[in-house]
Amino acid sequence: MQMSSKLWIYNAHCGLLVTQAVAHPHHSRHLESSLNTLHCPAEHTVLQRGSTMRTRSKILGSLAGATGLMLALSGCIGSAGAPAQTDAAVGGEIRVLINAGGNATWLEAAIPEFEKANPEYTVTLDVQEAAAIRERMVQLYSSTDAPDLAMAQWATPQYQTLLEADALADVSGVWQDSGLAENNTEQVIAGWTADGEQYGIPLTKTWFPVLFYNKALFEQAGITAPEGVPTEREWNDIIAKLKAAGIQPVAIAAATGQAGAMHFVNARLAAHASPDEYAKFTEPTLDPELVKSEAFRASVNDLVEWGTAGVFAEGAASAQEAQAISLFAAGGAAMVSVGVWGDGIIDSQSPAFETGWMLYPEAEEPTKFLSLNSGGLVIPNSANNVVGAKKLAEFLSGAEAQALIATSSSQTPTRTDIDADVLADALLPNTNEMRESFDSIGEVSPWIDPLVSPYLSDNLSRVLVGEITPDQFIEEFSAKLSE
Repeated sequence: MQMSSKLWIYNAHCGLLVTQAVAHPHHSRHLESSLNTLHCPAEHTVLQRGSTMRTRSKILGSLAGATGLMLALSGCIGSAGAPAQTDAAVGGEIRVLINAGGNATWLEAAIPEFEKANPEYTVTLDVQEAAAIRERMVQLYSSTDAPDLAMAQWATPQYQTLLEADALADVSGVWQDSGLAENNTEQVIAGWTADGEQYGIPLTKTWFPVLFYNKALFEQAGITAPEGVPTEREWNDIIAKLKAAGIQPVAIAAATGQAGAMHFVNARLAAHASPDEYAKFTEPTLDPELVKSEAFRASVNDLVEWGTAGVFAEGAASAQEAQAISLFAAGGAAMVSVGVWGDGIIDSQSPAFETGWMLYPEAEEPTKFLSLNSGGLVIPNSANNVVGAKKLAEFLSGAEAQALIATSSSQTPTRTDIDADVLADALLPNTNEMRESFDSIGEVSPWIDPLVSPYLSDNLSRVLVGEITPDQFIEEFSAKLSE
């Protein structure tokens, strides 16, 4: 990957930390905490860009790519940005690290097919919990013990950190040779692209929030469900009829640390803001002034007003996702607000009713799917078998292997050329209907600034229960972004 400038960071206690970085001034706030995390005293740090020597006191306001400091690690915890292999022997072991769940299920089905076609390779699959991988991802992927092919999510600070430290192999050739480049949406391609090159391969597509509804309760309340996106009038009619029938309308996981309220505000924001204004909310770094906009304020107000009006089920502000889904599956609420992954969870609980789906109602703008492909696979530059990893990545990126994502794990692959009949047979009916509705309803990205999701997930419950007002929350949030 081509870097915009070279930065040398030397710490008297830790040695050389970073040799290259991308110019992102907004990352400078991470420098001091990053040094402390690595136990590298900041006052003993010297930085050089070109012929200019800078010290800690001068650099904090202008350092570029300081995330790369936490990221690069070669002095204290390994070697980042090792040169890619160009002459590795063909064959041998390919070590793959993947998160538990659907992706692991898929790889367990796909790897034997790869080994059958490529007997010179043996693939070793290491399955771990995603949180455990993310916790040590930067250190592991930039070390000499890095896996050859491993999970990553482009919309995370860990991936951006590795990217800026030049620790990931360019897999643009894999995209071209496997057909990924011409069979993915612009959104997916953009997520894995930096400086015109790709540094990871996409796997599945996800979207949120979705309102799954109980068809029996809707019929009991005299409701004819709208298709896709209800109008504001249709939505108000649904809520009024459910409440008149004594039925709790929407189960949602709005407890601290849960994504329900954050996804709700994101969806309402996409419906309140103009397309141009909303696009600014999806930039990698969110402008603190944007959250003071009328559109964002209206979205937070919706959360409070819907809670006060009894739209959300009792106890929403303390509910975990599993609790919200279980309440819905047991018939305790007419709808549940969750991501597309909820379709499979609901199905696994064998509810005694049929389900349908809809999105939240329109506002000033039509509601669209909030869709994201963040999860995929990357090849660390320091891996022992980069050549083999690229061979496996090319196989896994092909249409046949990507179809296995659906048939083995009931997830939706990002490739757009998978046979529709294969997907219809493999996916749950609601999921497949939503997939088929993307063109007519449209899709936008959720916000990806890594500071946003955890802050909203941790603090919107305070707004919902009245601990702070929407205006107070917005001021706090803006100040947090400005720090």
